[in-house]
Amino acid sequence: MISGLFTAEDLIAAQRVHRKPAVRRIRIVAGLIIAAGVARLVLAGQPDGIAILCAGAAALASEAFTAFVLLPSRARKLHAQQADFREPVFYSWDDEAVEAKGFGGQSRRRWADYVKVSEGPDTILLYHNDQLFEAIPKRWFADASQLEAFMKLAR
Repeated sequence: MISGLFTAEDLIAAQRVHRKPAVRRIRIVAGLIIAAGVARLVLAGQPDGIAILCAGAAALASEAFTAFVLLPSRARKLHAQQADFREPVFYSWDDEAVEAKGFGGQSRRRWADYVKVSEGPDTILLYHNDQLFEAIPKRWFADASQLEAFMKLAR
């Protein structure tokens, strides 16, 4: 069994893990745009390459602003609005299912019902579908062996 309070920082970490695939795609596309701008400017000698290069750089800057300014601000606001986050959550599990209990209610879900699991440095996301997930902070686990046993079942 594990338990803890879900903090605003936990929510920020969870959102960063959830956004990771989209951020990777944005970086790839922005990198390709920058490369096209450089190629147009340097190899073809066309001055419009500067505009293309700037568009790619703007995409990267926009993503950075979203990740480091907008996302934390929005997550802190949502965390403050969610009453359930003010009470501890308790998780227990066995080979068949995961059970969560908190002030707002309880649930039991079979491992097989999760469509995917994502892991970040500080959190684990158990997905109910592509957009809905449960976030479990790694700091709630007593030690690395308890975390590994949980992850073995989650995978």
